[in-house]
Amino acid sequence: MLAVSGCAVWKKSLSANGDIYVAINNCIIDFINTSNLFKADSIFAIDIIENEDIYVIGIGGAVNKIYPHIRDTIGAKNDLFPNKYIIREGKLFYWNDPKQEITQEIIDVLSRYDAIDLDWRNREYNIPLNIPDGDPRIIYIPPMVIDDAQKGIVYYICKNDFTIYKKTGFNTIYHHYKQPELKCNN
Repeated sequence: MLAVSGCAVWKKSLSANGDIYVAINNCIIDFINTSNLFKADSIFAIDIIENEDIYVIGIGGAVNKIYPHIRDTIGAKNDLFPNKYIIREGKLFYWNDPKQEITQEIIDVLSRYDAIDLDWRNREYNIPLNIPDGDPRIIYIPPMVIDDAQKGIVYYICKNDFTIYKKTGFNTIYHHYKQPELKCNN
């Protein structure tokens, strides 16, 4: 576990409060300035969990492309499809905001970074079994890679002061760690 200390110049650009997007921006600033993982990839997926007093924000290299289903259309909402992004130093960070719709802009950005595969359903390895995509019994399976060696950073951020946070590393995006204790000055 890493505790945040010291007085780096970039820390002055962190905002103490705002909405979830400000908290995400703070994490990205920290990630760019402190993590060697930033140099290893050009596309990063962000996962967000909102708890009572803290945000839990994970950042890791995007192992897979986005494989949209037919229901993932402009204007639709899908908890799995990314619909928000930030580009920093030429690198893409994307995530899902369940309140937001999928836009042409996010499709264009994902395409520009070759982070989306819009025609994966047409490949011969798919076995549709005459069940249409979008049916509750989805049979189309995208060619996903599970990388057990994937590394990333999980940020635990006080909602009442975004400059109070701790971070831990993770070896796989699905591995959960015990939440560090934060003194959030409630």
